[in-house]
Amino acid sequence: MNKKSVLIINSGSLPMPPVDGGAIQQVLHQIAMGLSLRGWKVGVLTITNQESEEAQLQEEARSVKWYKIKGRLQSGGISGIFSAQKILRQSLASIPPNEYENVIIYDPYLAGTVNRWSSGTNIIWSVHNVRNRTSLLVKIWSRHISKVVSISRFLKETIDPTLSKRSTVIHVVIHNPLSEKWLNEQPIEFKKANSILFCGRLIPEKGLDVLVKAINLLSERQRKTVKLGIAGSTHFKGASESEYSTHVRDLLEKSDINYKFLGFIDHKELHNVYDAYQILVIPSNWAEPATLVAGEGQARDCIVISSTAGGLPEMVSPTWHPYLVPPGDAERLTEVLSKVIDFNHEGYSEEVKLWLKKEFHIQHIVTQWERLLIL
Repeated sequence: MNKKSVLIINSGSLPMPPVDGGAIQQVLHQIAMGLSLRGWKVGVLTITNQESEEAQLQEEARSVKWYKIKGRLQSGGISGIFSAQKILRQSLASIPPNEYENVIIYDPYLAGTVNRWSSGTNIIWSVHNVRNRTSLLVKIWSRHISKVVSISRFLKETIDPTLSKRSTVIHVVIHNPLSEKWLNEQPIEFKKANSILFCGRLIPEKGLDVLVKAINLLSERQRKTVKLGIAGSTHFKGASESEYSTHVRDLLEKSDINYKFLGFIDHKELHNVYDAYQILVIPSNWAEPATLVAGEGQARDCIVISSTAGGLPEMVSPTWHPYLVPPGDAERLTEVLSKVIDFNHEGYSEEVKLWLKKEFHIQHIVTQWERLLIL
């Protein structure tokens, strides 16, 4: 078995390469490409669609061996987990068991299936989120897992108590990466003064309604200068309206806020959106493990105002820590917005960029993955 070999299993509902978005798919794709460029034998087992299959044929993706999942691995309760395990077992049957030394999964209930396919492989659980209701089951599933990667210290502290006590699991924190393009490409847009960007799914947990309320509480003088952009949809590409998104639209229509819904933005074009806005607000009111939005916005020179939910403070440069606010606190968010609108932030971007490169640069992150995989 090749020591420098890894199979990545994308068990989500979105394909790889990530043509339809999806933070996890974007991260795993960057890791796959980064390792293959360093001489690793990399395979990806994933669901596909026509666009992703075309993307697999592009030159940059040809260094990876692509395998197709024979069905949709959606858990949806105990019956769904059993169904996902069956589909994975059928999909792995076409791959020789001794082909890969390491297998990366992000759904822990698949560990047993991978172990039965190849008992000699190292199974790495890449943790991007955790559900409290499955914590007891994780103790069972993690018996087959040799290494765990959490994308924030907050997530690691949450996961540690759920791991099997009978296993000697190596558990490390490796942040989600930022590519050279995000950190170094010159902007083609000019940031508009007092332009505010919300970037994320239009769901209650992301807190867009809190941001709208906070802007409404600004003084009339400041509120008239604000231009709000909303990038995202209720789910991912092609998603329809929901009760929550309709509620937010109603709040905006009843206000005098200058706003624009930008809709779903392809990740390839997203840096241009950040480049056009001065302030990025992340008003999440749930325990965000480590959103990509924070790093991306800072990489494109946005001032960041974020809630303190979950692992978000770890993703925000110390430069912007004075602008952290409690989740769901519209009044405190208004206070911070008011300060940011009236303050000159010239000269801060360089220290933020230095911090980002130290913590999130793609080459740094791939090196950490290499070190873990060869342990």
